[in-house]
Amino acid sequence: MPEAYEQETWGHPTFRVRGAIFASTSADGLVAIIKASPLDQAELIASNPTAYSKADYFGRFGWVRVHLAVADPREIGELLEEGWRRAAPKRMITAADSADPAPQSRRGQSRPARRHKPTPPSIPAQQQHARRGRGV
Repeated sequence: MPEAYEQETWGHPTFRVRGAIFASTSADGLVAIIKASPLDQAELIASNPTAYSKADYFGRFGWVRVHLAVADPREIGELLEEGWRRAAPKRMITAADSADPAPQSRRGQSRPARRHKPTPPSIPAQQQHARRGRGV
């Protein structure tokens, strides 16, 4: 995964892309927490509740807790790639997909665009720029 790196935080490893965390493991390495969609989280838990559960604190956003000794290693790999895709900038994902013509997406979906809210229709773009101090 391009630009992915490990950084110890809160006494355990976290895995990041450009500063955004997409996975972490417990200090003992028995459990991983991976960024997923709420739909993927529900499907994983339903398919194997012994291996998957909602993550503490971030489970409401789709993050899934994975018991590494029980979960299928291939599925863990796919889940990590999807987590990276949810955290990575869109241009980085596009570049990675261009380099690999057949990305191994678990469900064939890239992460939904969510970082920027659209300009409300009631406020013209010129006023938005003026508000932000950019002028017209």
